[in-house]
Amino acid sequence: MNTDELIVTDSLIESKFEELIVDSVKYAILSIPFTYDRLGIRDLHSKILNIAKGKAAESIFFEYCKNTGYEVSTTRTTTPFHDIDKRDFEYGFHEWDIKNNFLEHENDLLELNEYLSIPCLIPNRGPWDQWSKRDKLFFNNSNGLGYVFTFMKKSDPRQPGTFFDFHISFKQELFIRDLYDKYQGKHQPIAPYPESWFFDTFTEIDSQFSVDIKMQSRMIIAGTAQDQDFGTFRQMLPSQVESRYIHTIIENMGCKVIELPSFLETFQKIKNG
Repeated sequence: MNTDELIVTDSLIESKFEELIVDSVKYAILSIPFTYDRLGIRDLHSKILNIAKGKAAESIFFEYCKNTGYEVSTTRTTTPFHDIDKRDFEYGFHEWDIKNNFLEHENDLLELNEYLSIPCLIPNRGPWDQWSKRDKLFFNNSNGLGYVFTFMKKSDPRQPGTFFDFHISFKQELFIRDLYDKYQGKHQPIAPYPESWFFDTFTEIDSQFSVDIKMQSRMIIAGTAQDQDFGTFRQMLPSQVESRYIHTIIENMGCKVIELPSFLETFQKIKNG
């Protein structure tokens, strides 16, 4: 692919962007007691923020698809807050996962040609991880699994952090921590309590919940990978990820954006039949 095929999403109306971020944080707070900590993050705040970042990227991608006529379906891929994730969406008789990486750089966007050399990563820490499960399909009429690789600015390296953050009181944190200790990050096939009960109790404990959005981070929708592209990927230890904009602490399978077909090419082909 080349720079002409990279998609830089338009800025959203401020109120819409705020809505997506706040909803992502609320989902992360609700689901954290049932979310397995793949990265071994000890701090509860960081755990919640990590989930919220992934949910925010997913929501921004879906907003782009809605605004541009890509009729992706989440009917069968959406799971309750207490259950394990399956895939992110379906499109063209394929199951799809969004693999978003957050970048650290100074300006709002990089030069477009710089995105082409950034690696597209799929976690590969062992036979239980995502790369090893690329042949597993969840839905009976699926023809295969595909990945969409996207990027968003996380922060300026001179001002570390994330483009949004949230604040809860100590009592609210204790409430969440008690639930996390009870369920140990294990998914539950049956809801242990209603979502309404959780948020009613959460707000009764305190009203200090707030979300601070520091900037609107735009999404770059880059490449895709399907069965025929998996041979392009190679093992990448953290020290082998050759990019000053992306940081990882785990082993992945990866390849550069330029080595993959673009989202534009793949999805227009599906859309046109």
